[in-house]
Amino acid sequence: MKTFEDYKDPYALVRFYGDYGYGHMVATVFNAVPEAYRCPKIVISCQVGHGNDFSDKDTMFEKPYAERWGIEGRDSDITTLQDMELMVPLMRRIDRRLTKLSNEMGYPRSYADFMFRILTSMKLNRVVYIESYGGRWSGNTEDLPHVEMGNSWSNNDLIKQLEKMQDDLCGRFKRPIGEAA
Repeated sequence: MKTFEDYKDPYALVRFYGDYGYGHMVATVFNAVPEAYRCPKIVISCQVGHGNDFSDKDTMFEKPYAERWGIEGRDSDITTLQDMELMVPLMRRIDRRLTKLSNEMGYPRSYADFMFRILTSMKLNRVVYIESYGGRWSGNTEDLPHVEMGNSWSNNDLIKQLEKMQDDLCGRFKRPIGEAA
């Protein structure tokens, strides 16, 4: 049985879950610098929702916001200077590609588009995703749905899956019909 740790090539895991009144959609890129032993991870995230304050319905966010991306330390929340130095060249390359895409295509039209642009700016072999809300899964890694990158249809399959997950996440935070915005 293969686990995520068995993969040595760059790949991403996309999942979505909720906690404390917020929904999150997160992509974690593993082995972003494959020649480095246990390199830090690239994390792309956004959130949707209202937090724990259910009294103020005006604070409800039905669309993703707080889009961001960066690095996460190897084994914990601690990011060392060595981790940062290792990741700076990759992050600069991604940033240049994102700037080029923004100049050509304009601002990302959705969070799925934002995540798609970052994922396709990296040299990933596959993007694995967990379709069930909650982001938990058990079993063989190879049984999870995924998009093999590098095919002519890969980008189309990836953006469709990201948009589907975004729509499912946002649908969980919609206001009931007739409730004021």
